[in-house]
Amino acid sequence: MASIGERGARMEGFRDCLKSERLRLLYDYWLRIRPAPDRLPGRAHLDPLDIPAILPWIILFDMGQGPADTRYRLVGTQIVERVGRDFTGRLLSEGYWGHDTDKVLEDYWAVAQAGRPELWQRRMVDREGIPHAYDYLLLPLASDGKRVDILLAGVAFDVWIEENIL
Repeated sequence: MASIGERGARMEGFRDCLKSERLRLLYDYWLRIRPAPDRLPGRAHLDPLDIPAILPWIILFDMGQGPADTRYRLVGTQIVERVGRDFTGRLLSEGYWGHDTDKVLEDYWAVAQAGRPELWQRRMVDREGIPHAYDYLLLPLASDGKRVDILLAGVAFDVWIEENIL
């Protein structure tokens, strides 16, 4: 897991941890839409028309009052196709994570509380039983610039293959 520094301030080297061009573009976009260096962007700053090539590979999560209240707000079409299920509108605990659900809820809540991006490398088995490695970038969004109420995720499956395609 990699992260960036204090309240979303860019830490040197974080971008270099992003192997996928798609995740680098999403991270750069997130940095660009921040209203100020000490403020997080909110959902209102996110314009889907700015990132059409990335949209099929993103997930939005609504943060509730606690980790168990985290809900899938939107799941990109390419993610749904790869995984074989659409969890839009469901609780995170009903999602893709299986026996790792409690750890994932804890990780997401930690990102929301810290207000800084995180990157994970994970593995999954798709709907056809084929294993995949993927990078998972989680970016905090805050309507008021400080308290995280939405998480924006970018997914890059089989990064060693996708490095040259978007």
